[in-house]
Amino acid sequence: MNKTSTWFFAACALFLAFDAMAAPPAKVQISATKKRGEVVRAKPGGAGSEAKSTEMVSYVIAVKNVSSADLANLTVDYILFVERPKLGQKKTEPSFVERVKGSKPVETLTRKAPQTVATDEIALTTESVVGSYIFSDGGRIKAEESVMGVWVRVSQDGQMVGEYVAPASIAKQGWDKK
Repeated sequence: MNKTSTWFFAACALFLAFDAMAAPPAKVQISATKKRGEVVRAKPGGAGSEAKSTEMVSYVIAVKNVSSADLANLTVDYILFVERPKLGQKKTEPSFVERVKGSKPVETLTRKAPQTVATDEIALTTESVVGSYIFSDGGRIKAEESVMGVWVRVSQDGQMVGEYVAPASIAKQGWDKK
């Protein structure tokens, strides 16, 4: 190999190294915070009747740019996993888990400040049997719906640039399951 080809290959390698450094991949940091809304309580009847309350809940998702350039055309996709037990259902039976999906666009994201996106509100219901009533088969006398977790993916032009799962065990539920 002569001196000219050695210089040529060295220059190509240096060019490729600078090219890779010039365009680092887009990346974002994500966090999610539960936001409690209005609570509505229904008046219970007599013994053996049901007492019911409903609370509106949403999440505020913060997206922070940790790339070296501004990011545009971002989409925040999320799934809220909501456990919905039924009154009278045996405690040993698994509760229905609803997957509440949503998607929100994000304006241009600069490195200066994070942007926030709010999920759609969901209703969480708490039901209980009034008085000393019990189910003879040991069913629930109180059924309280709750958010088990949240999974967020941020993408830019269809390519994922960030992901957040809380708690981590929610990942076992799978993103694409129905």
